[in-house]
Order: sequence, then structure tokens, then C-alpha cells
Amino acid sequence: ASKRACPAPREKVLELFSGLGGFRFGLEFAGVEADFVAVDVNDHANATYAHNFGETPLRKDIRHITAGWVEKQGFTIWTMSPPCQPHTRQGHQQDLKDPRSAGFLHVLALLRSVPTPPRYLLLENVRNFEASESCAQLLEALRGRGFAWRAFLLTPRECGYPNQRLRFF
Repeated sequence: ASKRACPAPREKVLELFSGLGGFRFGLEFAGVEADFVAVDVNDHANATYAHNFGETPLRKDIRHITAGWVEKQGFTIWTMSPPCQPHTRQGHQQDLKDPRSAGFLHVLALLRSVPTPPRYLLLENVRNFEASESCAQLLEALRGRGFAWRAFLLTPRECGYPNQRLRFF
């Protein structure tokens, strides 16, 4: 009898601060088979996401997502592009003191408390995030859950796109 390879299980992706769907586009481009649940409060971003992918993100304040809901969904990958203003020069680099960091802090609380953490967590933000207290708290939460991690500062130009905007991953 011939042996057939079992198909890889589909990933289940939670896209926090989903914006226009950049992480989804990247994962699909990379060939990751997944079901996506996107969450964002920005109506314009959600409309663009719906145009790009034919699915409308949940319009929900991330601070209202519970560990119980996340656990029930069985997400294997979390992606996020939290607000960058707390880490930019123009945003006065207020970091965790900036009210726009509240959603990110809630995500860290979820990561610490959800019974089954994701297998992978992908984050994108601006340069300077890597030197922030937000990043330090993220790394502490990841270590607490047994994650290994890698960080990069990349520009789209390094991937063949005509843009020099440096981003933290």
C-alpha cells in the first residue's frame, strides 16, 4: 500500500491590530494555509481589509477580548501591529504612558493568562520599539511562556520593494 503524506493542519491566526491585512498578505504569500480572525477598531482600515480579503474584521476594542474567548478559538498564530505612535519621535516616545499602549498591554496580559498560548507570535512596529519598555515587557511575557524569539530591523527595500521605511519585527 502506498503511503500518502498527511496534509499539514491549517493554522488559525488571530490578527490583532489587523489594519489593512499586511500580516495576512505575508502569510498567504508564504503559502501558510490558515483561517484568519482579524480585529481592529479603525473603520477605514477594516473597509480596506474587507476589500483586500473579502472578510470584514471584528470591529472590537482589543481590551475587551478575553482569555476565555481566545482559548476557545484555538489560535495557533497571533500577529499584531500595535499603535506605533508611543514609540516615535513625533509621538514624543511616551511608550507605556501613552494611552494608545493600553491595547498592547492587554494583549500581553492575554499572552500571560491564556491556557494555551499560540505556537507563533509575529509583531511589527517602528524603529525605537526595540528600545522601549513595551518591548521589554513583551520579551518578559514571551520568556514566561517558554518562547524563543528573534528580532529584526528591516526595510521593504531589503525584500525588493522601493521603500526605505525601517520597521521592527
